[in-house]
Amino acid sequence: MKPENQNLEYKEIWKDEYLKVLVAFANAQGGTLVLGIKDNGDLVGVDSSSKLMEEIPNKANNILGITPIVNRYNSEQKEIIEITVVPYTTPISYKGHYYIRSGATVQELKGSNLQQFLLAKANVTWDEIICEKATPDNFDVNTINKFKNLAAHRLPEISQINSVESLLSKLRLSNNGAFSNAAVLLFCNDPQQFFIQAQTKIGRFDNGGNLLGTNLVEGNLFSQLQEILDLLRIKYLPGKISFEGVVRKDDSIIPEMVLREAVINALIHRIYNTTLQVNIKVFDDRLEVQNPGRLPDELTTADLEVEHLSIPRNKLLADCFYKAGLIEAWGRGTLLIRNICKASGLPVPEFFQDQHTFKLIIHFNKNNGGVSGGVSGGVSGGVSGGVKKVTLNDLYNYILENPGKRTEELAEKLDLSKRTLERWLKKLKDSNKVIYQGSTKTGGYIAKID
Repeated sequence: MKPENQNLEYKEIWKDEYLKVLVAFANAQGGTLVLGIKDNGDLVGVDSSSKLMEEIPNKANNILGITPIVNRYNSEQKEIIEITVVPYTTPISYKGHYYIRSGATVQELKGSNLQQFLLAKANVTWDEIICEKATPDNFDVNTINKFKNLAAHRLPEISQINSVESLLSKLRLSNNGAFSNAAVLLFCNDPQQFFIQAQTKIGRFDNGGNLLGTNLVEGNLFSQLQEILDLLRIKYLPGKISFEGVVRKDDSIIPEMVLREAVINALIHRIYNTTLQVNIKVFDDRLEVQNPGRLPDELTTADLEVEHLSIPRNKLLADCFYKAGLIEAWGRGTLLIRNICKASGLPVPEFFQDQHTFKLIIHFNKNNGGVSGGVSGGVSGGVSGGVKKVTLNDLYNYILENPGKRTEELAEKLDLSKRTLERWLKKLKDSNKVIYQGSTKTGGYIAKID
């Protein structure tokens, strides 16, 4: 007897509450409910099989609006009934509740999971929905211009588009002056006024789970990506950074490409219709990146270790990141992370998911002791002693990669006191390493390269 699985369930007798099992099959990949067999596979048979052969199809049709295939068989001189349901393209409910098959269990869909399910059945992704309160004044011209520069090699004609509305229409992010959720997340100057959950929290923990330092990153997704990577490299996972001319040399604990892929995946594949945010946790021996939302039903964590189909949860977000050159080949991001970790001497990364979230774990080395060349004074070069103390050289490197930042922004991002920051800025200005450019109200610091 086959064990119960995604498409097969056994019940000893019929109860009307088992209509939810049929609903779960209909809402997933289809399946068969067999009556007359216990959960452990023992054959017991059913009584009144003739009555059930008429009763079950009628109830399924009248209550659920579906038409199952019901057959009766003899096995070992006992009758069993098989109720087979095909997958339905429309959502099916039982008494106003929606169920789906997950492994060998029936799960009720609620909250953001239910909304995602209903959108998927309608062939709509959340990022396609119109954000009714967004106006042209909410969009950040600087971000849009940076995107145009990045996307020029894949969309050469984009450089000729000057208006915000025309550009967003070209990218399928707006329609008749109405802007999608994706447009807000990608290009607004403050998307959190519409979606407060579109945040990323970074924390430094010891292996006992004690919090040692934290940052909250907001802004549009392009600015979040850059700020997250800067904070990880400078404050949480620092390596030996130097410059040869304009070329940056970075010996980091985790390779730059791995960090970039991990953060991009979390930002564009997460569920946004939830109160949860992206969490990035740095421990003594590992990095954890956790985002709201399980993998699509078509994928398992094992699929992520090989080439697999791209099934983006947010189609418009993924499309714009691709056009900007930030995604090289859909469906290969996790495989790239895995291969680079192995090539760099890191353990194979781990992928986990629970009912609500997906998590990527990257260990620093095979002995959980850190990677050679990391924070000085740490265990085997790994992360040790909490968040790294920011240095004058870190301030210079941050200004070099983030030109135009004002004093208040620098103090917040690098966790420096105003007095220390002003003293260091004076040293950098006196040594002709940075200058202040622009007006008092709108200007900021830029760096000169040695």
